[in-house]
Amino acid sequence: MFGTFQLTILLNLYAITKFPTRSVVGCWDDESLDTQAVIAGVFETFHHPYDMSESSEIQTAMFNAADRWWAFKQLNHLHQTREAAAQ
Repeated sequence: MFGTFQLTILLNLYAITKFPTRSVVGCWDDESLDTQAVIAGVFETFHHPYDMSESSEIQTAMFNAADRWWAFKQLNHLHQTREAAAQ
């Protein structure tokens, strides 16, 4: 099983690679798409979480991945605390 750090990395890598790949392939399939707008959207991947835009699909996906990780981490910590208290 993955540790919480590895899980975080995997979730964020999935979010980071899924969006640009889908966007670029979309440009291949539809030549009417504005390639500059697609590239600008791909570059939204590189941001500081403090400046996250809820209107950005990739930034929202990355935030949600981190949020799931945080919830998992809290549940894991709670489980460990309960185990320690039961001993």
